[in-house]
Amino acid sequence: MATCRLQGLGIRSNNNVVYRCTYHVVWCPKYRRDVSRGPVDDRLKQIIREVCTERDAPTVEPETMPGHVHLLVTVDPQYGIHRQVDGIRFALQHTADPGSACVVTLYERIG
Repeated sequence: MATCRLQGLGIRSNNNVVYRCTYHVVWCPKYRRDVSRGPVDDRLKQIIREVCTERDAPTVEPETMPGHVHLLVTVDPQYGIHRQVDGIRFALQHTADPGSACVVTLYERIG
């Protein structure tokens, strides 16, 4: 019963720890280029959602601003935020449709 009450507060647990590690991640593209345009913005959000769902890391809707991208994500402390960010960057580099102009533009601006 206590577990249900804790989950309502955003507190999570695994076999070893009970945690509430929420990180505010900000990506600033090189020269702070505008990344918030149409299909690039949609694809970026889709990739972030896929990676976070895959890693069981709840996330608040990523927000793209004209010169940067904000992400609020909860990550298991034993897994680490650095691995989550690396997973997102890897997904940007190795997406399923690497030839599309949208993804190439996205990676050039974010990576």
